[in-house]
Amino acid sequence: MNTNDPITNPNMNLFEFLNKQKGFENKVAVFSSWERFTQIFNVTRSGLPVNAGYMKVNNAAANDRIKFLNEMQNEAPYYLGDSTRIDFLTFEFGKQYLKQFKPRALYIAFDETDDMAHAGFYKFYLDRAHQEDDFLRQLWEYIQTDPAYKNKTTLIITCDHGRGDKTIDSWRDHGSNIVHSEQTWFAVIGPDTPPTGEMKNEATTYHKQLAQTISKLLGFDFKATAGHEVGDPIITVTESTKP
Repeated sequence: MNTNDPITNPNMNLFEFLNKQKGFENKVAVFSSWERFTQIFNVTRSGLPVNAGYMKVNNAAANDRIKFLNEMQNEAPYYLGDSTRIDFLTFEFGKQYLKQFKPRALYIAFDETDDMAHAGFYKFYLDRAHQEDDFLRQLWEYIQTDPAYKNKTTLIITCDHGRGDKTIDSWRDHGSNIVHSEQTWFAVIGPDTPPTGEMKNEATTYHKQLAQTISKLLGFDFKATAGHEVGDPIITVTESTKP
């Protein structure tokens, strides 16, 4: 993919696959600041509950906190445009959904660091990254206090692309013409992953490996649409789950 156009994903994605597995039915959810995730997760085919952009959570069982967020987001500033919600609201929706509905797989996608970088606002870029760090802290602290999740839940944190590093301004962008923007990172914390800190080996991993890595952590073998490649699991993440 090299466009932001609303192209519906033709391939079965991991979360669609999980939603079909025994014990995971209707226990999978997606929250995103950018509205395009309805196409990325192909909600028409997958049937996944995807809350993206300024969508409301249309669940009759939603608690008062979620209903309040539905109303409040209409009053929030639209400084990212009318297709992208501020990350604070996306996080609060995801967190409240986690607390009430106890999904077994939850995907949350933020956006503001990318917007601040494209705009060249380095101070705000760092500020938004710091904010997202705090979101992760809140999630982990909640997970470790809820018996449904404590000591049996993994967080995987990553990004969809890196940023350039060859010129003074190339950090603002990404794409095939931006050197090194294809280089990304990921972090994992959970009971099945050895806490080895920052990895120092020379092995190269790829985004295409994350789906099968998550699948293996949950005890499944992910099979996607015919002809769509699925990478091997990342052994350094799953090695403690080996027999």
